[in-house]
Amino acid sequence: MTEANKTFNSVLEASVLHMGNVGSMLMDEVAHVNERIDGRREEIEALENWKEDMQGVIHGQEDSIFQQGANIDLLKGELTTLKDLVQALVTKTGELEDDKVRLTRRVSELTGEVRDLQRKCNEPEVRVEEEELEVPERAKSPPARLVVQYCQGHSTPTTTSALSRLRRVVRGHYKSGRNPKEKPNLNRTLFGLTSKG
Repeated sequence: MTEANKTFNSVLEASVLHMGNVGSMLMDEVAHVNERIDGRREEIEALENWKEDMQGVIHGQEDSIFQQGANIDLLKGELTTLKDLVQALVTKTGELEDDKVRLTRRVSELTGEVRDLQRKCNEPEVRVEEEELEVPERAKSPPARLVVQYCQGHSTPTTTSALSRLRRVVRGHYKSGRNPKEKPNLNRTLFGLTSKG
């Protein structure tokens, strides 16, 4: 074998060896790229799952917002009703206060006692003993006298139930035979419908 052939064979062998090394490097790089692609696919799948979960959360929030809106509308309706009830109670309270003032003034006229209508709630009420109370002539009639005695031991009647109890006291007085000739007229006594002085 000539010297030229030996040189050619050496170069060819070196080239083949180099190509083998390059091929191995390329195969390693391809495997690495494939691994990275698989990793990206897994990340994409995870993102898709997260997206689906977020869509479910969004739908749930939309349903919750819709339900809360319906609840708010319902509460607004109830609030309007409560406002009407409060207004009605305020009006009724004003009427009861007017009744209380009227009854208090009438009782004051009957008993000669001046009551402070603006007395503070925490201030104890001072009551006048029956012996110390100077009753005017117009309060000496049996119905008026019973009203005076009742109001000395009770608060001024301003409700229907309180007036009913006072009526029963007066009627019981006459049914007991203390003064059968007198006829009680509690309404006229309380509200000043008589013209007697």
